[in-house]
Amino acid sequence: MSLAARERTAAAGLVALAVAGVLSACGGAPSPADPSTVEAGARVFSQQGCGTCHTLGAAGSRGVIGPSLDARRPPVDRVVSQVQEGGGAMPAYAGRLSDEEIDAVAAYVAEVAGR
Repeated sequence: MSLAARERTAAAGLVALAVAGVLSACGGAPSPADPSTVEAGARVFSQQGCGTCHTLGAAGSRGVIGPSLDARRPPVDRVVSQVQEGGGAMPAYAGRLSDEEIDAVAAYVAEVAGR
């Protein structure tokens, strides 16, 4: 094999290795949340009246003021951001809920929405 052919083969191997590394960093399905965190999040969802505005089948809520969480199936980070900052008709809950409560309700919604 010529030097140029070996260099092309080596370069192709490096590209394949880089692509594999990037894809593995993307991960697969998110790991399930801790059951006790999800349970705590269900309590926060109920106590804060989230179901008044949001549809979430797992909570038995059929609110129509805000978006259907079952239809959106938001990831944890999106729920955290929305709960903290509010938006649209939703008030911000930063300062009203602890970080732990926000993380718990986000884990709950992300875990059960649309399931």
